[in-house]
Amino acid sequence: MLKITLSTKKFSLLFFISLLLLFAYSYNRVSLFTYKNNNSNSIPNSKKVVLYKDPSCTCCGGYASYLRKNGFSVEVVKVSNLNAIKKEKNVPWAVQSCHTAVFNDEYVIEGHVPLEAVNKLLAERPSVLGIALPGMPTGSPGMGGFKKEPFKIYTFNSSSNYELFTTL
Repeated sequence: MLKITLSTKKFSLLFFISLLLLFAYSYNRVSLFTYKNNNSNSIPNSKKVVLYKDPSCTCCGGYASYLRKNGFSVEVVKVSNLNAIKKEKNVPWAVQSCHTAVFNDEYVIEGHVPLEAVNKLLAERPSVLGIALPGMPTGSPGMGGFKKEPFKIYTFNSSSNYELFTTL
């Protein structure tokens, strides 16, 4: 009798797990055999990013990895004169960082901008050239350490015009 009870419990547990997996698969359309990041920071794989960086900078590679882990296709371009890229893309001096990225040939993203801000930009589609997280704040994507204060993300339209976009 005890053996039947254990078998019934095992069967019930397996049945319950199967139902949960079936629900998760049908609700989220998640493949059971491949990993898909379904968090709110994820963007479809069709998004292409070209990231321009100085050859000696290592944190830029961390940001590229962060983007790849969240569904972006990232091409890293090492340039010896990053300032020329920033000037070409009209990134204001006051909001510059260590790398400049172009998202889907549309918006410039300057620095270690969290995907929450990138998603907001892509969803709202404001009439701006791009957004920036000035400097290299600790705890931002691709940087080590812990976040010490809220990140202030700015929009910019020209080489001298910028304003607060969001605070994370």
